[in-house]
Amino acid sequence: MTTTDPAKSTPTAQPEVPEQAGKILAQFAGYVGFKTIEMGLNNGLFEALRQHPDGLAADDLAREAGTDKFYTGVWSKAAYGAGILEQSGADKYVLAPHMDKLLL
Repeated sequence: MTTTDPAKSTPTAQPEVPEQAGKILAQFAGYVGFKTIEMGLNNGLFEALRQHPDGLAADDLAREAGTDKFYTGVWSKAAYGAGILEQSGADKYVLAPHMDKLLL
């Protein structure tokens, strides 16, 4: 039987700061994506977009959903960044493929 002296074993390499930072950023991005989905569901934004398959500008989406224009614009950009929405033309947003089935 062979035993190994723990004092002589090779140390395990510690992860570098950028690697650890990436883990935290991924958690943050997931949280922001989750909150973006929650806001869209709670405020009828996804439903309004589903009813307009050609897309809506953020101001028109706000009018359809009865939400504030500024905050709906911010939400639209966050949802686009999260891959939940896609852009249709210069200023319109549409649901990304299959999001209506997954979220509504």
